[in-house]
Amino acid sequence: MSALRKLASWELVGTPAQGVPTGLASACARVGHDLRHDARARARLPEPRWWAGREAGAPEGFLVVGMESAQGALFGSGVNCAVGQAELTARVAEITQDHLVGYEALPWPLCPGHDHPMAPCAIGEQAWWCCGDTQQPLFTIGQLP
Repeated sequence: MSALRKLASWELVGTPAQGVPTGLASACARVGHDLRHDARARARLPEPRWWAGREAGAPEGFLVVGMESAQGALFGSGVNCAVGQAELTARVAEITQDHLVGYEALPWPLCPGHDHPMAPCAIGEQAWWCCGDTQQPLFTIGQLP
């Protein structure tokens, strides 16, 4: 198992310290915005913060990003920061959603008019929350009401 070196920890919609690529910081801020605007998520994740780290021997541009609370790390998963912004944002949304659905039993974010969560997807240059049934883009990630 390789060693993970933590690069930074920052507020949900804040700016990370140096060492975190701008694209990753932007993706986290967009997903963080959507989390902060969901009362159910706020209740389930008190005072969450993003964190990013680098595994020894990982390829250039590959980082681990996740969330932590006062109790410690909640989750972390690998991301390739060399992909386009839309794909990176959708990936950060996906790993955040995987944790909330799988470990917190919180279907997030809910699809309007349905009983399932929306799915993150990258369409062209934009990251969207899409209906899981129809694949119709509904909200830009980072702009949930």
